[in-house]
Amino acid sequence: MGMNVVDLSWRFLGQNGSLIEFYKISRNDSLLRQVSKEKTEFTDIIQLASGEYTFIQWKL
Repeated sequence: MGMNVVDLSWRFLGQNGSLIEFYKISRNDSLLRQVSKEKTEFTDIIQLASGEYTFIQWKL
């Protein structure tokens, strides 16, 4: 089975002065990475043919 590259990108969903500190990125309900609010891209290399991704804003 070959590898698949999934490039994800998004816009910052907060506003000026927002308390959002980072995003949690999950695939099929498994946490992949936690990234800072400044990061708006993520690349995942997987063997699966498909998957469901979830982005969660995290406030402190």
